[in-house]
Amino acid sequence: MNPILVAKNIISKSLFIPVEKIPDNGSLNDIQPMDSLSFEGLVIGIEQAVGHEVDIMELLELRSVEDVVNVLKRNGL
Repeated sequence: MNPILVAKNIISKSLFIPVEKIPDNGSLNDIQPMDSLSFEGLVIGIEQAVGHEVDIMELLELRSVEDVVNVLKRNGL
């Protein structure tokens, strides 16, 4: 499965925006400001995609679509 597409789908669901509006190299806050609930949705989506919990330090460093892709890749996607 394409990690960029998976990342964009997770972001789309957590921020409630269409996948088409998410640029491959976009900043998460530029796409839409993130609050604690949307961040939690992002975390849940990532952990469901990789099938296990992800280190919180990795998750706290998420700033961009590329960061989400890299976390997915490092965790087995």
